[in-house]
Amino acid sequence: MSLWPHLFAFDSLAEMNVSKNFGFLESGTDVRGLIAIADKIMHITALLSQAPLLHRLLEVIKLVWAARRPNPVLTYSLNAVEERQRGPTADVDMLNKFLKLHEAAPTKVSLREVTGAVFINL
Repeated sequence: MSLWPHLFAFDSLAEMNVSKNFGFLESGTDVRGLIAIADKIMHITALLSQAPLLHRLLEVIKLVWAARRPNPVLTYSLNAVEERQRGPTADVDMLNKFLKLHEAAPTKVSLREVTGAVFINL
């Protein structure tokens, strides 16, 4: 039973942020392993908050791991921002709100920050 609220949460967050969902509820599975990756990130964050000295080690691990296998949620976020820039929509979602902030003050809110906000939200 605990799987379904998890699937619902991820699909809901995607819907609120980019007006699309991941398809978790339709498939009843962790599509592309996104939930498993998010869980791993939480374990790493918990470890680093207890042992800040490990931050340096994490940087080395990130360089090696990211070169082999990019984070699929980050890739999804990058693609969503690029797609929305190519074809703006009238959707009422967080991505459009972030892009409006960027358009109003590009020096204060960069596209990198827009992408980062979507990534963190997802």
